[in-house]
Amino acid sequence: MNNVPGICRICGNTLVAQDWGGAGCGRCGSVSATILPTEQELNKYYERYNETYEGGHSGGQNLNRYSRRYFSILKRIIKKGEIIDIGPSKSPFPNLCDQNGFSVTVMDFVKPKELATKVSFIEGNLNDKSSLNLILGRFDIVSAWAVIEHVQQPKLAVEILTSLCKPSGYVIVSTPEIGTFLTKNSVGHSGWFHPPMHLHLISPLGMRTLFAQNDFALVKWGRLELNLMRYCLRYGLGLFEAII
Repeated sequence: MNNVPGICRICGNTLVAQDWGGAGCGRCGSVSATILPTEQELNKYYERYNETYEGGHSGGQNLNRYSRRYFSILKRIIKKGEIIDIGPSKSPFPNLCDQNGFSVTVMDFVKPKELATKVSFIEGNLNDKSSLNLILGRFDIVSAWAVIEHVQQPKLAVEILTSLCKPSGYVIVSTPEIGTFLTKNSVGHSGWFHPPMHLHLISPLGMRTLFAQNDFALVKWGRLELNLMRYCLRYGLGLFEAII
């Protein structure tokens, strides 16, 4: 493992170390690992990631549920075109896009066995830009669902995401919530922070900062949940804690 300075990798502010192992940024509200795994350690970790990943404690059912939610969001933005999905692991989302007329490419550490025949695959990740020259500026949609919290260097990751996108295209990113009124005032620290898997939790302000550096503007921000009941439970509890 490599020690790194206590500087926020999102906005450049000084980080404040916390007793739970991470560090918080007082300016943008993001949370970061103070010690990053090496590239070799990450490669080894994700070589076998697909073997056990099931999208939460659901026996794999949440993979299907979230894929349908992701696709509904995609369809509100664009009806057809060329999409690259980053780091889907075993998610059915790329196949769902393929079945509905999109031209689909997947980029990940390891090719998922479940990918449809027509879906193209590129071995790569958001920690390394060196192998992507042939596909820069090609895609109408670049999606990274629950991926950016896994990366070593968020600035590089956003640079890669935006460089893959056409000038008139869109980047769709989902990530655990941090740095909002609810999370700042909730009890304890975020359960989403657990290296070497989740290395950075990026706040809405942090995300806007990173994308603005690459000339991308926020079109829409919102909270993603599978259904209304889960939404009310999660954010109702957060609101209750914040008020108390």
